[in-house]
Amino acid sequence: MNRLNIKNVSALIVLTLLITAVPFIMHMNGGSLDITNRELLIVVTDSMDGPPQPYDIRSIPRNSLVMVETISADGIDNLKIGDVIGFRTAVAEGQVFHRIQDIDTATKSVTLRGDQSHFSETVDFDDIISIVRGVDPTLGGMALFIKLNLPYLAALMVMTAVLLHLLDYLRKEGSDFE
Repeated sequence: MNRLNIKNVSALIVLTLLITAVPFIMHMNGGSLDITNRELLIVVTDSMDGPPQPYDIRSIPRNSLVMVETISADGIDNLKIGDVIGFRTAVAEGQVFHRIQDIDTATKSVTLRGDQSHFSETVDFDDIISIVRGVDPTLGGMALFIKLNLPYLAALMVMTAVLLHLLDYLRKEGSDFE
């Protein structure tokens, strides 16, 4: 008779997470497994949730999970019109993501606009933080659900682990309980 072993179940869960992480990283990172200078964030506004654009990043619906790459001073030279970048602003606490409309190397600034906005803004190169490399609305919704319900999910996991341990104990004691 196979006994339920919490260590084996935990190892299987960890292995499954690791195996599914590879295609996830590649999906969010343009087919690459290189995750240096990368961060996963959830977009909380709908400023980029406009009609699909003819660029690599077509749109970013609200609550999407985005993978961003930190931009160095050298990386700014590789930016192009249509890229979605994260930048610093006095109004927002975190990064704001908008699409590049124009790049002015003389003034070292970019003109940006959210896909839902009719207004542009100019940002200095020094305020650029990152470039968006991947977007996934479904995973963003799941991540947001987990973030908002973490105490309840943690309690559920603890109760499940206790129940599995109790079942394993009862089986070892020769109980007829199954």
